[in-house]
Amino acid sequence: SGAYIIKPHITSRVMAMKAAGGYWVQPMSTNQPFSHRFMAMTVPCEVMIFAPEPAQIAQAIEVNTRRLESKFNFYDSDSVLSAQINQRKADSVEIDNETLVVLTKVREHSSATNGIFDITIGTVKAFQQTGGSVSREEAYQFAQPYMGLSSWSLEEGMLNFAFSQTRIDLGGVIKEVAVDQAIDIATKHNASGVLINFGGDIR
Repeated sequence: SGAYIIKPHITSRVMAMKAAGGYWVQPMSTNQPFSHRFMAMTVPCEVMIFAPEPAQIAQAIEVNTRRLESKFNFYDSDSVLSAQINQRKADSVEIDNETLVVLTKVREHSSATNGIFDITIGTVKAFQQTGGSVSREEAYQFAQPYMGLSSWSLEEGMLNFAFSQTRIDLGGVIKEVAVDQAIDIATKHNASGVLINFGGDIR
């Protein structure tokens, strides 16, 4: 655990504990951050916190990160992304405020990159999943007419699609959302300092 510093000093006490297979564990000094590590979204995640009760904050961050991972998992047919959006039965889908905020930011990034950043890459993945031995290049050719910013829009809490074939994949943005929300959680719980590193997305 990141909550302790292990000091295997050569003293009679330590030697006795080593003989029993243990170590002398000294509580971490207050001038060092509490460190918590876990795996989520296929990457190693680390939280470093200065706070009166850092373990509770770190646990809250991990729980929220796993919630986001579950909610926006493209490959889980039971996720909100899959069940409500990609498996939709109509051209318009009502979305919650969190999803609306995420997608609003996505449109801003997509516009700023002239469409290079494109969450409708999920359409290619969907063609690959249903096309058997179809190559990625072939899947892209099939999917291209149904991709891009023109294939989806937002209006008054609704996510609208121009094509039934369009699928979205938020894997490229949810990790960043998780990092931002982790900072918000730490700030809300009065952490005096925090560093979040989720697979290289650092804040």
